[in-house]
Amino acid sequence: MRALQITVTAMLLSLSATAALAHKGHGSPEPWKACADHALNDVCAWEDTANRRYIGTCRLVGESFLCVRNRPIQTGSAAPSPAHTQTILQVATRLPLTAVPVFMTL
Repeated sequence: MRALQITVTAMLLSLSATAALAHKGHGSPEPWKACADHALNDVCAWEDTANRRYIGTCRLVGESFLCVRNRPIQTGSAAPSPAHTQTILQVATRLPLTAVPVFMTL
């Protein structure tokens, strides 16, 4: 009986530790900055220190907007120039909501 209690306790502790790590928070301020002057569901983009480009939409997290990626991460030569990304963002923000695919409207 004691072994069962120890096993159950160990399992519960391991599950709670995983959940705590999953909700640790974002390590970079860039996704927050990308939506500083945007509204909910606006298209946004940002780059990390390894020059990977993240493109997504602004989502409300707590009391601030966060750029949540909803497209593949672009790396190296596959990453478009900032001017190209700006053009994509300008076009995407003019699309009617019905033109946005369902998978992008999380």
